Amino acid sequence: MGLGRRSVHISKPLTDFALAFIQDDDSFIASDVLPTVPASKMTDKYFTFDRGNWRTSDDLRGDTSPSNRVKVPSPSTDSFNIERHSLKDYVSHDEIDDSDSPLRPKQDTTGFLMERLLINREVKAASLVFVTAAVANYTSLTAGTKWDATTGSTPIDDIDTAIDTIKQEIGKKPNIGTCGENVFKTLKRHSQIIELIKYTQTGIATKDLVASVLGLDDINVGMSLKMTTGEGIASESTSYIWGNNFLVS
Repeated sequence: MGLGRRSVHISKPLTDFALAFIQDDDSFIASDVLPTVPASKMTDKYFTFDRGNWRTSDDLRGDTSPSNRVKVPSPSTDSFNIERHSLKDYVSHDEIDDSDSPLRPKQDTTGFLMERLLINREVKAASLVFVTAAVANYTSLTAGTKWDATTGSTPIDDIDTAIDTIKQEIGKKPNIGTCGENVFKTLKRHSQIIELIKYTQTGIATKDLVASVLGLDDINVGMSLKMTTGEGIASESTSYIWGNNFLVS
């Protein structure tokens, strides 16, 4: 009978393959939506100016008369406070020495922590820019006007309204959109947009074409996911971090 098939081999891990769940780098958009502003102190102030320079005034001057004087407004100040964010885990020398290839405890642990930090930052950024209390001129669409409605929805008109509203507030045309992957998929299939791009070279609603149709220079599309079930729960589920909103900025 011989030694038997199960007796002649001891199971060991493959040296060139391991299974892990790592999201693509371009799935994370927090740093694009909220760019980093360098600061030398953890808490400080910054200057703010009102829109007084938008007012009209009498600037007519006679041939030998002096110019009319207008008072330049004094700046106000507002404050900021920087929060620190970090995570850690421990990797022992024994763990490093005893690990089987292709595992690399230090590198694998670093990758895990970085992924967790990126997801935390995405969740924080999405909560900041999409919470109704933090966003000026927030508009909630009704069921019949939501962009996934086959009739009655007008995303181009809605974005035009948003662009015009912001321009009246700050004097500059906003040029960047931000949304989740589900929203972008809805947009690129919407009849309003397809109608305008169907005669283009490709006829395919790429991100650049959709942005152009909406009057924007670019669209940040958040594709990152987060786990919605707690640790230890067997039936795991995930959801898109950036939800079903669209930000114009």
